[in-house]
Amino acid sequence: MPCRLKVESSLCTPDYDGIILVSGCPPGVDEPEPFKTVLYAASQIDDALYHVGAVLPINLPARRLIYSPTGPLNMDYHDVRSFGEAAVKGIQ
Repeated sequence: MPCRLKVESSLCTPDYDGIILVSGCPPGVDEPEPFKTVLYAASQIDDALYHVGAVLPINLPARRLIYSPTGPLNMDYHDVRSFGEAAVKGIQ
């Protein structure tokens, strides 16, 4: 990773200006709230969300949800690197 990762215990901390969510599932299906509602609504308007990702408004102090999908993970060569690549795309 090109940056330092930190475990944060609260989504409501005002210390960040965005939250990056890396997921291998279709948006709005398996995420915890409040991400699920925001992603489900966005996926209803934009089918590309699952392949491209997006920056979305969210009602948290960070104000921005950066959704960075891995895409399908059903091939033999898909592994943790798919999550790393999606995380880097979300950071960029």
